[in-house]
Amino acid sequence: MGKQKRMSLGTYPKVSLREARQVRDEARALLAKNINLCVDRKQKRQAVHLASENTFESVFNAWIEWHKQGIKTGKNNTHASI
Repeated sequence: MGKQKRMSLGTYPKVSLREARQVRDEARALLAKNINLCVDRKQKRQAVHLASENTFESVFNAWIEWHKQGIKTGKNNTHASI
């Protein structure tokens, strides 16, 4: 389309020059395979998000919140035993 796309590799103190060069080389390798870097980054972020969202702890906490809605409060209730 005639426009050059740019991609940030991170800020200097957090990302060293060596790390930035490694990321640059990886990005060039992906470009050589005709892989869109922006789409690839978004897919990786989404995969990490889904992996953290589907842990046992997060599913259990969601279940507890859902289960709390239908339970009456009191000493001898199911929620207290859970």
